[in-house]
Amino acid sequence: TANLSVNNLSLLSGILLNGNTFTVNGAISGTGTITGSATSSMNILGSGTIYFNQSQPSITNTLNNLAVNTSGTVTLGNALNILGIVRPLSGVLASAGNLTLVASFNGTARVTAVGGSITGNVTTQLFIPSKSARKYSFIGSTVSQQINNAWQQQIYITGVGSGGTVCGTNGTQINNNGFDKTPSNAPSMFTYNAIPVNESRWISVPNTNATNLTPGIGYRVNIRGDRNQGDCNDQLNTNNSLPPTNVLLSATGPLSQGNITLQLNDTALHKYTLLANPYPNPISFTSFQSANSAINNKMWTYSPKGNGNYTTYANGIITNGASGYDNAKGDNLAIGQAFFVEANSTGTSVTFSEGHKTEGAIPNFNYFGNNKVSIIRLGLMNSLDSMLDETVISYNGSGSEKYNQNLDAISFGGGQQGISTLKDSNKLAIATRPITKSKDSVAIAIKSNNISQFQLKLKGVSGFDSSLQIMLIDRFIGIYQYLKVNDIYKFNVTNDSLSKGNNRFVLLVNKSGILPITFTNITAERILDKAFIKFKVSNDGNVQSYQLQRSVDAINYSTINQLRLSTNEGGYTLIDSLPIEGNCYYRIQATESDRNEYSPSVSLKSSVVNGFITVYPTLLKERMINIQYSNMPLGKYIVIINNGLGQHIYSTTFDNWIGTGKLTLDLTSIALVSGSYFIQIQKGEGSTYISRIVVE
Repeated sequence: TANLSVNNLSLLSGILLNGNTFTVNGAISGTGTITGSATSSMNILGSGTIYFNQSQPSITNTLNNLAVNTSGTVTLGNALNILGIVRPLSGVLASAGNLTLVASFNGTARVTAVGGSITGNVTTQLFIPSKSARKYSFIGSTVSQQINNAWQQQIYITGVGSGGTVCGTNGTQINNNGFDKTPSNAPSMFTYNAIPVNESRWISVPNTNATNLTPGIGYRVNIRGDRNQGDCNDQLNTNNSLPPTNVLLSATGPLSQGNITLQLNDTALHKYTLLANPYPNPISFTSFQSANSAINNKMWTYSPKGNGNYTTYANGIITNGASGYDNAKGDNLAIGQAFFVEANSTGTSVTFSEGHKTEGAIPNFNYFGNNKVSIIRLGLMNSLDSMLDETVISYNGSGSEKYNQNLDAISFGGGQQGISTLKDSNKLAIATRPITKSKDSVAIAIKSNNISQFQLKLKGVSGFDSSLQIMLIDRFIGIYQYLKVNDIYKFNVTNDSLSKGNNRFVLLVNKSGILPITFTNITAERILDKAFIKFKVSNDGNVQSYQLQRSVDAINYSTINQLRLSTNEGGYTLIDSLPIEGNCYYRIQATESDRNEYSPSVSLKSSVVNGFITVYPTLLKERMINIQYSNMPLGKYIVIINNGLGQHIYSTTFDNWIGTGKLTLDLTSIALVSGSYFIQIQKGEGSTYISRIVVE
């Protein structure tokens, strides 16, 4: 629950970092796993092998930052994803093929100046955002790998060759040079040559099945979109191609580090050469040029988002720069960015070095594609349709779930009514959120000094595709509304404090088109000494667990139960085995992979009832079950046994069960396999008792 520093580390069952920084100063031993997260970091000053939890790939085996500063070797025993920064200050970081530098709309993982070394293969990613139309991307790789095993796994790479079938399957779409077959076999991946061929210096790579990506070499690539999404014919076999979608290029090999020397084009033939940043970290062109007298202090880059002209940067001045780039930021070359240099009369080669790396932030992805920003605008109106206040939710590559003072804007309010979004305890007029989240939950705060009727209106949506779903949940009265279907939601602010404030409204944003979980019914009933909360949901395929939460004020809730029981009606039942007397409130928390959802609250007024039931043994070796009861009211009782999937196994009825006694169920004639079962004792329509037993 906090940052931790230890000396020697022996991992047995494992450790959960839980968003904190873990520092290990000594030797590492044991095969227990470390459970990381997108906000967790590690500093290792010792040596040994570390293992990461693989239960949820790309989540539990993920760190934000990793620093290695040791005189020995730190070995990755299994897969590790880095979202932020690797700092190899000293010693050896042995990847053993397990390290992945992740790229996404949020940014690209990077490796700062290497003071020690990184050994073994590393998987590097390069995020190419969608574009409004096809334009070439000027890119490079930070590792060397055969093209067909690298980028061609994610995009179609085409070129001249014999054989192959357009959009064939099981390898039949490949021609003899390894290219994807098209009707024209037009090349899509080029290098830049000093000697023109057919009056062009853009020369197609000769093949993909025998040619490697070379760090430091720039490539011009027609990135049509992700080959693993959509219809192949839309990319390769049509005159009306669709705009390119997002693509995550991946290549695996030894990481570029240390000095890297590349030959320039022969100045007697041509003085321009297309290079690329060879490192998984931004570099400063000024630093690079200062160390290489063979090139002049100028470079040219190309952005697919631009107007078709090159960006020029010379002596600290930029012209025709993409959005977000000025004179200062134009000096930075992004990971994977290609650029032209001009050799002087003495120029034969250039050398990249670790000292050229910079901590300077790259403004956006504009030199690879559009940096997409998506916006939802929500307004608060009175009953006469007059606007009272407005809040904006912006999804972009720099957005975060935590408050960011550079991106988020506080709501000053000022009027008697107001609307804002919540991050932590901050009420925001403009809130930025991470664009990578396919499903998001945003708390909406309502302020009002008056008792009256109001409206929430979806005033605008931009930057999303048609699959977007926006659901407004009103926790106060327990209903929801899809705002893209009906963009106005009417509600009342009353004397009840829960009719306004921070806890009434939640906006569910789903960009995948799959409807979020919806609570369709929830009830609470006190029977004897327990409270039974029943609920039904729809679209709960992604739910990992349900938790029962209780409150005395309908504001502050605590979790009291995590048992999930199926019922014959297709819903669930959770039990409060020690309910409190008087008024209390219950709600259900549904946990998915990246968020929690909450049901509407339901109230229950309870008083103590003396009836008591005990079922034993709970670990069943023999096929006999005892039911002990006391102070039971007269009535008809039904005993039901369901398996762990909620399927009916056995039932029996008792017509006049009253007072105190004991009965024994003989289950020897029932085929009970090993596993969990639930005994449910009902009086009328209400569940009187539920107990879990395990059959050996």
